[in-house]
Amino acid sequence: MRILSNSKKNIVCLSSWYPSEKQPFLGNFIQRQIELLGTKYAIQFVQTLAVADQKTIEVTHVICNNYTEITATYPAVRSKLLKKYYQTKALKKALQTILQPDLLLTYIFLPKIWQFLLLKKQLNIPWIHIEQGSYFRKEIQSNWNILQRFWIKKAYQQVDTLLAASDFLARDMKVVDSTRTIKHVKNHIDTKLFSYKAKEIRSITHFLHVSTLDKHTKNPKGMFDAMHLLSETTTAFLFTIVSDEPTHEWESYVTKLGIAKNVRFIAPQKWEQLPAFYHEADAFILNSVYETFSIVLAEAWATGTPTISTSVGIAFNAPEFLGLHVESNNTESLAAALLTFIATKDQYDTAKISDYAQQYNAELVLTELESEIDQLITT
Repeated sequence: MRILSNSKKNIVCLSSWYPSEKQPFLGNFIQRQIELLGTKYAIQFVQTLAVADQKTIEVTHVICNNYTEITATYPAVRSKLLKKYYQTKALKKALQTILQPDLLLTYIFLPKIWQFLLLKKQLNIPWIHIEQGSYFRKEIQSNWNILQRFWIKKAYQQVDTLLAASDFLARDMKVVDSTRTIKHVKNHIDTKLFSYKAKEIRSITHFLHVSTLDKHTKNPKGMFDAMHLLSETTTAFLFTIVSDEPTHEWESYVTKLGIAKNVRFIAPQKWEQLPAFYHEADAFILNSVYETFSIVLAEAWATGTPTISTSVGIAFNAPEFLGLHVESNNTESLAAALLTFIATKDQYDTAKISDYAQQYNAELVLTELESEIDQLITT
């Protein structure tokens, strides 16, 4: 391990979610936060990756936007025991190449929590963890295995500052240890990119949804079923889906429901291409059974787009002027909200909605993060 000859304080980061070739959108919001922190701190992001046909452990350093990405690759194996062995060796080899850090910063406990604990032991430096995982919801917590429970309880004891992406998530994280202080820190969006634009008055109401369409959390079936119910009253609507996962199953489903003419599926989009879809939409729909934050809500509000959402993530206890709240797992509730919105869409103060979202701009979120970090890093 080398000593950093830089005026910036040095932070070593790890995350259970991070974009890769196979999953380019996984944890992209975490990558953006690491880039943001890199404007104030010297950031080294460490990850371990299995590579087929590789015989040895190799460590590479890549200079990214505002931070250094350190990747330790190891031979891909089927044995879980051997995989853990290689991951441990790879992580320790990566540590030998890093600059001496002042702070350990981690994101999302599972499944890499054991790596976080290993680094805490190896480095013996202050540790901040920012949680974004949906596995803290009650029905998932009850299915944690013994090892997961042990690791998370141990992490709760050893982490110096425990942060949650929303008050909604912090509430569920308290179940592990009701005495543990869990603070709230926001994710950021680019409020210059997701800028305000007044809505056009149109006879056809445009609804938008952006997500992976994950069946376990996003409840896409409920959205399409609600659109089917809506079509029995009016067909003057268009529902646009932007998804970074295959949509063939849902394209077949909307055809079966007879609403294919009212639904369009859009291929994965780059971040800078998304604002145009929000600007075109009259309302954004979030029908999730669980969200820890939901970047798309903040993006929608920043563009002045009202939302029709379940009370999850940052929509939990959100002001009424932002849009309509619907019951989770209730198709009729969503369908009724869609009808209500169509009748009242011209009553929303879209400029006020955009003003509300400015709390998620990069500068304000960076200030919040700096406050937590600088309390632990000695000068």
